[in-house]
Amino acid sequence: MYLMTTKDKILQSALRLFLLHGYEAVSIADIVKQAAVSKGALYNYFPSKENLFLQTMQQLFSEFGKSMQADFGQQAFDSFHAFYLAFADHYDQVLNDRQPNLSDQLILMTNAARAFPQLKQVVSEQEAVFVAFWRNNIQRATTSGELRTGLPATELSHVYLNLVRGVVIDLVIQEHNSRITKGLLKERFDTIYMLLKKEN
Repeated sequence: MYLMTTKDKILQSALRLFLLHGYEAVSIADIVKQAAVSKGALYNYFPSKENLFLQTMQQLFSEFGKSMQADFGQQAFDSFHAFYLAFADHYDQVLNDRQPNLSDQLILMTNAARAFPQLKQVVSEQEAVFVAFWRNNIQRATTSGELRTGLPATELSHVYLNLVRGVVIDLVIQEHNSRITKGLLKERFDTIYMLLKKEN
């Protein structure tokens, strides 16, 4: 059985409050009360509210990348078609796991990345993981003859990155249930696949 550490309790409580009220409206006193710890305990791990917020956001960003790494890091797919269908399933599950505060999390993460330059490196690292997975699978599919030759794998990977972002933004704006996401991603992926697939 996992026992939550004091640091984890503080991070979890801080995230809950930041999601509910935003960074500016939350005080150290609020976090201490929510986590049921002393101020001394909090400052033992986090020298300031800004530092606590940054660590909270870094954890939130890294969780997305870790879940992708766990599901796709060592897995080999029979085809690019199988890969993107598995990705749609994976992303659908990730988003569903984060309900019902998905919109709040995405908005908070976006605002944090804008306000704190330190987080740009974290965002870049997560994007690099995404692009690498897609690029490798595109290159394998090109070599196997599934996709047309001469495709710019890296550029196409960024197209897929922007496509996924667009679907998620639409999800947040329209307040759709995230179960729709897999259908939307699969539909978009299928369209691009038909353009990239090698004709027999």
